[in-house]
Amino acid sequence: MLNPLFAANLLDRPRKIVLMYHSVPTLSQQTTQYDSTLAQFKQHLALLAQLHSQVVTLNTLMTTPDSQGLQIAVTFDDGYLDNLTNALPALTEYQFPATLFMVTRAAPAVSQWSPKPKPLLSQQQLQQLAQQGCWEIGGHTCHHLDLTSLSATQSQQQINNCKDDLEQLLGKAVNSFAYPFGRYQQHHVEQLAAAGFEYACTTRAGAVQPHTQPLTIPRITVFANDSAAMLLRKLTFISNKMSWFDVAGYYASRILKTKVAS
Repeated sequence: MLNPLFAANLLDRPRKIVLMYHSVPTLSQQTTQYDSTLAQFKQHLALLAQLHSQVVTLNTLMTTPDSQGLQIAVTFDDGYLDNLTNALPALTEYQFPATLFMVTRAAPAVSQWSPKPKPLLSQQQLQQLAQQGCWEIGGHTCHHLDLTSLSATQSQQQINNCKDDLEQLLGKAVNSFAYPFGRYQQHHVEQLAAAGFEYACTTRAGAVQPHTQPLTIPRITVFANDSAAMLLRKLTFISNKMSWFDVAGYYASRILKTKVAS
């Protein structure tokens, strides 16, 4: 059930938010703090529907003018197989689109950067997902390397080759990207622009504002065990960490500021 106070606060003004997911496993396959189980994911989608959210791709969110209500872009990093087998059917039920940022040259096709590697989409499976028509595919480098640990030449290769891989596979332009581990420096932003990317997502918490730089877009991270109630609080307060203790602290600080001002 929606908390009326949070729902009213969330919907009282235009707001654009990008959500960051990773793997969407069944409960028995949940292995990291970034795994949202399929059951949790379905609850999140039901919440977005209750909020009458406009769920759109990243490109749509960044190119459409602000409107009344809530615009949400659901994004997935890495390109896990369960994004196809689990997330796609759940999203289709609500006719929600999504954006997936793909690692293109992981060999074997598993998330070797994770403590417990998971299967990634094959080229054929990625094509299958892209053919749904409502999914936007973006880049996430070739090998999911921390760009800040690479030389300028190496990082440019990771960016350029990833874009080339996807465009050749999908037969269309790819203009969105997500920084692996959320790590980047200014010259990586410039490298993305030089490669032809128009939008790039970070892991910094925030909503998309008129002044948001298109190659450093903030996102709200969805963690394992985030209930629908937790997601509602995150959407309301635009934060990655929003326990009831944090909520109480927020309102206490507001009260204190009001008293000081008066």
